[in-house]
Amino acid sequence: MTATADSLRQDGKIMGLVCTGHFLSHFYSFCLPPLFPFLNADLGLSYTALGALLTLRGLATSLSQLPAGFVVDRFGAKMVLMGGMLLTVVSYALFAATDIYWLFVLFIILGGVGDSVFHPADYSILNASVAQERMGRAFSIHTFSGHLGFAVAPTVVVALAALWDWRVALLVAALFGFIVAGMLASQWGTLKEDSNPAKKKKRDDAVPDPNALKQSWLQAKLGMILNAPVLSLFGFFVISTMATSGINGFSIAALTKMHDIPEAMLGLPVTAFMLSSAFAVLAGGYLADKLPISASLFAGLGFVGAAVVILAIGLFPLPYALMILLFPIAGFFLGVIRPARDLMVRDVAPKGQSGKVFGFVFSGQSLGSSIAPIFYGLILDHLEPENVFFVSAGFLVLGVFTVISTARIRHG
Repeated sequence: MTATADSLRQDGKIMGLVCTGHFLSHFYSFCLPPLFPFLNADLGLSYTALGALLTLRGLATSLSQLPAGFVVDRFGAKMVLMGGMLLTVVSYALFAATDIYWLFVLFIILGGVGDSVFHPADYSILNASVAQERMGRAFSIHTFSGHLGFAVAPTVVVALAALWDWRVALLVAALFGFIVAGMLASQWGTLKEDSNPAKKKKRDDAVPDPNALKQSWLQAKLGMILNAPVLSLFGFFVISTMATSGINGFSIAALTKMHDIPEAMLGLPVTAFMLSSAFAVLAGGYLADKLPISASLFAGLGFVGAAVVILAIGLFPLPYALMILLFPIAGFFLGVIRPARDLMVRDVAPKGQSGKVFGFVFSGQSLGSSIAPIFYGLILDHLEPENVFFVSAGFLVLGVFTVISTARIRHG
């Protein structure tokens, strides 16, 4: 009993440390947009120029995520996580200290590169440090902490900027990052990682396998991710992100055209969708650990449920009260399967290779979020608005097939 309590306490400490870092990652990625009015008024920067900073940050994170996964597996997750966190924190502190646009560009790109390490490093640490029977809950709390960072950032930075100015807001955010980095450093020995740099070094120094020499360097490095199960999950992340992006970003515009309801009122169903999705992640972690079905079946069922609800929203002239009910139901279905989704990735990652696998599949999420705005914008410009919901539901159905495909490939 004491051993179980000690194990639970240890897992709680590790999840607290890693998830605080993940909260910080999402906080930083969303703390700049609410400050745009302050930057516009103070420096006269156009919103186009400010928006370009976000595009550059997103591209830097997306392009760096896979290399970050390789570095995590080669040198260890803890060092890479600490380095990425410090790079992100310092970049925002420097951003607050200048008013030259090209320096803003430089610092925001550095911040995006620093942010790229969190997913591969975090999952590598959780994978090695948390007890197997609590892995689903660990992944769910990790995902929820990121959602919480998104939710908290606008309120905090706007309040600080209104009280002082935007520079103070960013400096306070950076100070919080240094505190979290110090917390991680103080518990360095507690954290394990799904890699072993020392053993890797010995293998590098050993006599090469003659068969391995027949492969190119690129094939040897990418062999762990360019296989059918991982590629299928990469597609799943692209497709699922394109499905949810339609609801998050374009459902208000679509509903405004479909129904005679003020746009301000249509924000409530979408907010309910996002909040329900965030809190459903916590329930999903418990279910992923306890339900006697596979993670892929659980994820597929959640996608089918969400697709049915979203299709109904597009098909029928629903009253406003019913929309407020249906949107969070769809959000629940999509949120509750996220820990199972992460377990699916963990299951296909060879031991010691989880950094690059998680880095690769999460780059699919970045790709999907980059494509979706243009795709749904074209739908709203040239097709009937209900097609936003039809296409989103269609992507969810397609996502079910990628889940089935992944399960079949893994089990023959």
